[in-house]
Amino acid sequence: MRNPLMILLGAGVVTLLGCPTKTDSVDGGLADPAGEQGAQPDAADPTTSDAPELVEWSHFQVQRVWGPCPEGEICVGQWDLASEDHQIDKTFMGKTSTVLMDVDEFRLVDGILSGTAFLAAIDQGFGCEGLVTDVVETMTLELADGRQLSQDATNCAFGYQAQDPVLKLHSLVTRY
Repeated sequence: MRNPLMILLGAGVVTLLGCPTKTDSVDGGLADPAGEQGAQPDAADPTTSDAPELVEWSHFQVQRVWGPCPEGEICVGQWDLASEDHQIDKTFMGKTSTVLMDVDEFRLVDGILSGTAFLAAIDQGFGCEGLVTDVVETMTLELADGRQLSQDATNCAFGYQAQDPVLKLHSLVTRY
């Protein structure tokens, strides 16, 4: 039986909460994390070597720039989420604020960011198609080892279904 809380990433399916336990390759979708096709257990046992690898991250950032920008306005937004304290530092149109992310929402975000499927997508490209010309949305994931991976997420953030992990991250983080 599959975990009922699943999300789509391209054509692959990964769990939304907890450990990413399964990624199905479907017509060119993301590769099976074990390198094999076929069924894998729904729940990973962290005491075995078969447990899926989790990604350790320290910060997740969404940057937005839009325009044309009227004279005198600052048409930039940035949300920086820290994994350690669930704090979001926000700068939007020149105004700054800090807020703690809701614990349940942080679990959803962490479940996506900690998955190897999202790591591969932010490293290799989200594959979002479309043409949005008046805004640019960039996502940056800083790993615990200091590496930073960034991708343009504009078409994912403004044109995909709500269960898409990129749009889900965008919605959860930028609502603050």
